[in-house]
Amino acid sequence: MYLDREDVLEQLSPALSFISYEKDKILIRDKNRIADIWLKNSKLFCDLCQKDDCPHIHYAMACLELGKLKKK
Repeated sequence: MYLDREDVLEQLSPALSFISYEKDKILIRDKNRIADIWLKNSKLFCDLCQKDDCPHIHYAMACLELGKLKKK
């Protein structure tokens, strides 16, 4: 599946925003909550939703920092 970075960011903003990359996870702000996105069993996983497919993961897939993630 191909995601166009600008389309994804436009659709999900301003509800979601990139906070930072730290310790093999991407932090995404969702209003007053923070979603930690990391690799689990070679798939992206969202700690906030406890899912491997959610808007936070779609947003993270459009972030350049995605390439820095490594398996835990």
